[in-house]
Amino acid sequence: MVEDQMRAWQSLTQPGKMIHLKIRNKDGDLQTVKIKPDVAAFNVGVNELALKLGFGLKASDSYNAEALHQLLGNDLRPEARPGGWVGEWAGAIPG
Repeated sequence: MVEDQMRAWQSLTQPGKMIHLKIRNKDGDLQTVKIKPDVAAFNVGVNELALKLGFGLKASDSYNAEALHQLLGNDLRPEARPGGWVGEWAGAIPG
């Protein structure tokens, strides 16, 4: 199941993939918008097997490590400067 969820996210976030959504604008009319999803997909077990017995955590751990690197960069030491999306965002702040 975890693998299916992650494949679904990966299929939506392929480079160059555009998704067309119909949403209502401020006048209530349907309007098509185009988005390019960029998702750091984390997975956390919530059923009894995962919470009490730890089943499925190894599969989630590898996906979560990938998402964490996407979010914070490859150097996850507490003293490291943030990389990834957080580093990009922080670098965009003046001062």
